[in-house]
Amino acid sequence: LVIPKKIIRSVDDATPENIQTIGELILLGSKFAKNKKLLGYRLLFNCGNLPHVPHLHLHLLSGETKEFGNT
Repeated sequence: LVIPKKIIRSVDDATPENIQTIGELILLGSKFAKNKKLLGYRLLFNCGNLPHVPHLHLHLLSGETKEFGNT
C-alpha cells in the first residue's frame, strides 16, 4: 500500500495539480516491485463509493519473485 503525503480524496477528485503526486505514486510502486524482484505485479487505485480508506492510495499486488518463483 502506497499512501501519498498530499491528501487527494479519489482519482475521481484529482485535478491537473495532482499529476505529479499520482505519477510519483506509480513510479514508487514500480521501483518497489523492481527492488523486490517481482516477476509481475499490478498497480491498483480504488475509485468511487467503496468501503475503503477515504483518500487516494495505491495498491501493489504481485505474484512470485525471481528468488521463489518458477525460473
